Amino acid sequence: MHDEEFRCALPFDASRHPIEIVQGRHGPYSHFAERQPPFKDLSYAIDFRLPVGASILAVCRGRVRTILDVSTSCYRGMDRREASEAWPNLVVVDCGGEILDAYIHLLRGSVRVQVGQCIEEGQLLGQVGDSGWVGPISTHLHFQRYSYGTQSRRLQMQTLPISFRDYDGPLEHQDLLVCAHV
Repeated sequence: MHDEEFRCALPFDASRHPIEIVQGRHGPYSHFAERQPPFKDLSYAIDFRLPVGASILAVCRGRVRTILDVSTSCYRGMDRREASEAWPNLVVVDCGGEILDAYIHLLRGSVRVQVGQCIEEGQLLGQVGDSGWVGPISTHLHFQRYSYGTQSRRLQMQTLPISFRDYDGPLEHQDLLVCAHV
């Protein structure tokens, strides 16, 4: 249904923060397809290392669909059962055409938009924080674009390939590792 890779703005100001991807597509910690519903496949998610408080910006225009901005939990381990208890603060934007963008691991109390609000590319959504399951990775923004639909009355989600206008470096996790050692 969505075969083309979407090219968008970065979800932060690259003139203020270096572009550092700490877990790319098909990453070993959580970016793979064997997740429980509703997230059927997180293969194309990207984790950007950013400091606590870094501003998170909308990558495109849309309407805010979901917000969670009250969580104080943070889990840094790798036990999936324990990780499921750590809820992240997040913003989900409906981009239209059954496409959603999710901005995850936000700072509690930092979200600057409301559910139902129309937003523009580059608009401030919130700030990075340590909320939810951050795994062994330092403070970061988890960004994913996904399609949704229903199959057998159950919500199904599939992450989609995405690239960034201001970044032409590697996005596949294995390529990040090769570049880091060159």
